[in-house]
Amino acid sequence: AGFGNHGNAFGSATVSRRQGDFAYRLSAGYTREPSWSREAGRGRVDTQFFPGIDPTVDASNARLALNATRRLSKEGELSVGGDYADVTRNMQSKGPYNEYFIRGYTANAYANFTSKNFNLRTFYTRLDFSSGKAHDYIGQSLDLSNPTSNTFDVFGEYVNQFETGGLKHDLHAGLNYRLKQVNWSYLDRERKENWIGAFVQDTIKLSSAVQFVASLRADHVPYLQRVVPAPRGALIVKPTERSAVRVSGSTAFRSPSFLESYLDLRVPAPTASGAAVSSTTRRLDDPNFRLSQEKVLALDIGYLSQDLDFVNLEVTGYFLQVKDTIDLSNANPESPTTNAFNGLFISSGRFQVGDGGWENKCGTYNTFGGEAGARFFPIDGLDLFANYTLNLQRFDRPSGCETVENRQTSRHKVNAGMQVRSSAGVDGELTVHHATEQTWVEIQPPTDGSLSLVARSYDLPAYTLVNARVGYRFLGNQAEVSVTGFNLLNQKHRQHPLGQRIDQRFMGFLAYRF
Repeated sequence: AGFGNHGNAFGSATVSRRQGDFAYRLSAGYTREPSWSREAGRGRVDTQFFPGIDPTVDASNARLALNATRRLSKEGELSVGGDYADVTRNMQSKGPYNEYFIRGYTANAYANFTSKNFNLRTFYTRLDFSSGKAHDYIGQSLDLSNPTSNTFDVFGEYVNQFETGGLKHDLHAGLNYRLKQVNWSYLDRERKENWIGAFVQDTIKLSSAVQFVASLRADHVPYLQRVVPAPRGALIVKPTERSAVRVSGSTAFRSPSFLESYLDLRVPAPTASGAAVSSTTRRLDDPNFRLSQEKVLALDIGYLSQDLDFVNLEVTGYFLQVKDTIDLSNANPESPTTNAFNGLFISSGRFQVGDGGWENKCGTYNTFGGEAGARFFPIDGLDLFANYTLNLQRFDRPSGCETVENRQTSRHKVNAGMQVRSSAGVDGELTVHHATEQTWVEIQPPTDGSLSLVARSYDLPAYTLVNARVGYRFLGNQAEVSVTGFNLLNQKHRQHPLGQRIDQRFMGFLAYRF
């Protein structure tokens, strides 16, 4: 359990038991995280807030989880379980929805079977929320809604280890089916998608010091109406028993979300009462329009050494390419080809003055970088660690591309710290984190009174965080009391340009193990 100086609260309890081939684990918990700061102050008579929500609370959840396992044979096991969480969450959204609240529950039930050569996993997840803008001026809409979703998933995997021609193979191959259903007034209608995917991975041990991993995953994405492959590969060489060199390459993709695929929303114009912008994924002037998936290519080479007992070393270099990123487009003024119902939205009674939606942004992000880190163990009970990350970005913009470049990752990041453990039961930790400046681009309503969304750049200055923890173990290490301090230097800063200003916090914790 824990309590903080800003109204933080954290508590959890876990009970587990194993008797013969049967075991179970039951846990429950509660977390409350207050806001760092408020966008709308107290006592505002011109402002309305999301109903039933305490605007000083950023997040809270009450959760319960149960898992039971039965060993069926030497290599076979069956596990069933489920969890439930009552959730309140304040989050950063897109466009005019800067601060957004969700309130509701998530529930999950699952069953897993594992054996020597075959694994089967299945789960069902239910989400049911109320959602809307955290606040807005009286007379404006909070765009309240009730998003619900159901997901059912079945995954089967074949596993086998064998030899061919003196080479040792560790083969994994599988198929999965997923049914997704979402009902949300922000979408054009209730949507269901049937996903089918397959993958195969083979780890080939060429010798005691060399192994090669090759894998391929392919998914049929319903919205894209095609199969998207994602191959990967890695070569691992071990110069010594406790060191390794790894060279890997992979591709990945992010398919459009339900909101991006089927958006159909009337967004009230911030400067004109009774007017709205039609924000839709589909294009009235192009019935064949379809978003593409975001594409990622990653290459890296790394070296890890644990040869010396008093130090671990790791060095990594990487290249990352990202293109076709999905974001909101600028809104276009209403025209005869986009006009709906002679400009009147019947459901809201507002007049259409423009249209917008999602689009794949032009331009390609190419990132080069590396990380070097070390962890030292000079004496028993004392650990020292430090790492440095360099991130260099180049944005390739083709002719005619007007996308504004994002630089959301700091060029330089440094982490360092120490951990102390004593036989007297006193433990301590001190960490320092430094990140250099960043530039974020957000698609937002303009400030000049026009209706079109615009790309606006925000510069975030560099910041340094110093955090610490002190704890004391007693009653034979069964009980522990501890205090943590976050941002001890109280360097007030933001980690997102539209996010809350972060200041100093303290938390106290008490734990007891039966």
